Amino acid sequence: PAHPLLGFRSVGQPTANRKPEFSITGSGTNGGADASGLGAGMVVIAGILLGAGIGVAVGLLIDRLAPAIMIGSSIGLVLGFYLLYLKYFKPR
Repeated sequence: PAHPLLGFRSVGQPTANRKPEFSITGSGTNGGADASGLGAGMVVIAGILLGAGIGVAVGLLIDRLAPAIMIGSSIGLVLGFYLLYLKYFKPR
């Protein structure tokens, strides 16, 4: 039962004919939160990290580490967004 304080019900306590105001259910599978935004972010971050890793390898070979990492990360960012396009936006 709700514990009223000066006639008001406690926050988050359901009444007899209403559901609780706060709910953690979403539109994902099994009523969980939809994780498509998390997946999209991880695709972009993975592209950046892959590009940076390739930049490290190339930078160590040509003895210019910092510029190679910056260029590789930039290319990886573009790659990440392209993979995101392929996964979520490309017409099938």
